[in-house]
Amino acid sequence: ALLVSAAGSAARTFCAGYLPYLAAMSLTGFAPAFIHSSSAKIMGQWFPREKVSFAIGLMMVGGSMANFVATSTTALLPSPQSAYYLSTALCVASLILWMFLMPQTDRTLPRQKANISTALRHAVQSKTVWLMSICMLFNMGFYMTVASSAPGALQGLGYSPETASLIASAL
Repeated sequence: ALLVSAAGSAARTFCAGYLPYLAAMSLTGFAPAFIHSSSAKIMGQWFPREKVSFAIGLMMVGGSMANFVATSTTALLPSPQSAYYLSTALCVASLILWMFLMPQTDRTLPRQKANISTALRHAVQSKTVWLMSICMLFNMGFYMTVASSAPGALQGLGYSPETASLIASAL
């Protein structure tokens, strides 16, 4: 998944139209999707069972902090092309770190046989799953609204692009 994300990030640098750019951006989402969906297994290889939840929480905070830093510093880069080069370098660096630091042995418990339809039915019937999904929907909607409109609005009030970006990312 990290290799696909790095390839998508590198391809994004050379895109000339909307559809290739959309495809490349979709590829960059592979790593977060796979890493987040298997975070319990990944963290279970590094931490004892009683500390896995805390480690996943730290991982989530780390991702949020990375989003904050990225959105608050992109205005400091000289061009979109330089932002693409930087993100490609970071994707490649994370791939290399993963290859060298991720344990190769699987210390997790043996997998239990589970019926997919039964597990899906339990998830769909869970009020907690629905509540968290709706909260994430509103959270993402809020973030996208602020991230797309606040910098322009702040620049209209006289803030520099750098300051407007920093303030918007702090929201």
